[in-house]
Amino acid sequence: MLPPFLYFLLLSRQIILSIPFILVGSPLFFSVFLSLVFVSLRVEAVLFAEPLVFLVDERHPGLEGGPPPFLIGNGIIEDPFGLLEQRPHAIGEMAPALGLRLVGYARRIRVEKSVMRALRVYADTSVFGGVFDAEFALSSRAFFEQVRQGRFQLISSALVRDELREAPKKVRDLFGRMVDWMEISEIGEDGVDLQIAYLAAGIVGEGSMADALHVAMATVLDCRMIVSWNFRHIVHFEKIPLYNAVNTTHGYAEIAIHAPQEVVAYEEEGL
Repeated sequence: MLPPFLYFLLLSRQIILSIPFILVGSPLFFSVFLSLVFVSLRVEAVLFAEPLVFLVDERHPGLEGGPPPFLIGNGIIEDPFGLLEQRPHAIGEMAPALGLRLVGYARRIRVEKSVMRALRVYADTSVFGGVFDAEFALSSRAFFEQVRQGRFQLISSALVRDELREAPKKVRDLFGRMVDWMEISEIGEDGVDLQIAYLAAGIVGEGSMADALHVAMATVLDCRMIVSWNFRHIVHFEKIPLYNAVNTTHGYAEIAIHAPQEVVAYEEEGL
């Protein structure tokens, strides 16, 4: 950051150089001059992490040729070079010549551009098999295609991998082709503990332990949702709130549970 005396020199230089334009009495020439000064010093903007911004009331909508380039957005003047840092009221002196009225000033809030992350989605074994089932093929294929497109981040587990060992070759091959787009996790103690909690709560019986483990793994792996074609033990309107009640009791977030057809986007929707 530049020393205060350099700010003073730069500001004084601008004021002195602007006197001829003020004497001429032309707001247009004055605004052009200020624009050139701000542009010429823009290289120094990197030195000021939190510049001041000045809020103005645009009573007179722009001068001939439009507002100066340092008027950004609606009613905001930025001082990216810190020249007015010590004399924020100076912009109030300049504002009338620009057809503006000073309202106030504040620090600019720096906002990082957010990057939309793909949803973490756990797909159980039935979704892989659904690709080759006439009843479920359309939505299952659309789901995996949208995984490849980046809409979903596919999460799987060793349970899916083990269950597919007895599946037809074409289903196993599909799983193999999706490895590059898939995160596969081993079954850990946390997942087993949550599975046992589901069983203890009576959500499913011992004959459906694998189904409970799918939901548990999706939960402990911090997935936003699990997709499945299992409408009896997983995607069931009575069981979904019970799974989530156990999740919250054990300190986990709730998880959305859907069939693939409920989450994929179709071509007529513009995707």
